Parts: sequence; C-alpha cells; structure tokens
Amino acid sequence: MFRQTHRPGRLTFFLAILAMLALAGCEGLKSCSSSIQAVALLASNWTVRCTASYGEISEEQYVSIDLDEVVTLNNVVESIIIVSIESGELQLRVNNGLGIPVLLTARPGAPITYQGPIEVRGATRVTFDLVPAYGTVTGVSYDATFAG
Repeated sequence: MFRQTHRPGRLTFFLAILAMLALAGCEGLKSCSSSIQAVALLASNWTVRCTASYGEISEEQYVSIDLDEVVTLNNVVESIIIVSIESGELQLRVNNGLGIPVLLTARPGAPITYQGPIEVRGATRVTFDLVPAYGTVTGVSYDATFAG
C-alpha cells in the first residue's frame, strides 16, 4: 500500500502566495522612481514618478508619496496625474496648494489627467485620494509625476 505523506511546506507556500495576491488586489502595487540633479547642495530639475495598479477599490484610497527630501518653494510642486479604470466610476481628489480642492471623475474608456500644482504636506510628501463614486471600481491604475 502507498502511504500518503503530508508536506506542510508546500501548503504554507501556496497559502502565502494566495494571501499576497489578495493583498495586491486590495492594496495596489506601487512603484516609484526619481531623478534628481543637484546644484550647490540644492536639488534642481528633479522628478519623482510613481505608478500603481489596483484590482478593485471599494473604499477611498489615500495615496501618499515621498519626494525624496527635495526642497520645494511655497509647499507646492508641479504634477501630472493620470488615472484610468475598467469599470465603475472613480474620483481623483487633489489639493492644489492654493486652497482649492480639485475633483475629477474617471469612467471606463475615459481616463482623467490632472496637470497643475499639488500641495506638499509635511516636509516632502504629496498626497491625493482615489474615491469610488458608486460602489466598487475595478482595473484602477495611476501614473503620477511630480517635478521641480
């Protein structure tokens, strides 16, 4: 007769992979890169670019991105944020640093682009919100570039 052996290592590995995939769908996968040219100890001609994808979003996502300790003037930097979705309706909420909140709505096949100033919070952090308008939104992605 054959004896069945139990291998908990394989099961644990499989469950860990499933958990990571589930978290990736909920939390999004963010990738950032930066390019900074320094002149006399001050950063000039710098950019920070971040992209992320979410399988689905059913509640507001607060996105916070560190600008790698660059010096900003008036706590505002230039930004371009592009958001696209596959289904549902999603709002991008940005504080433009001038006391005027900006709200744009993305729909399937109609990505949105915000290009303009964005407020720097704290020393070096920019933030924006992704807010589902009605229920769950799927296939959400953003491409955000900040420059100074």
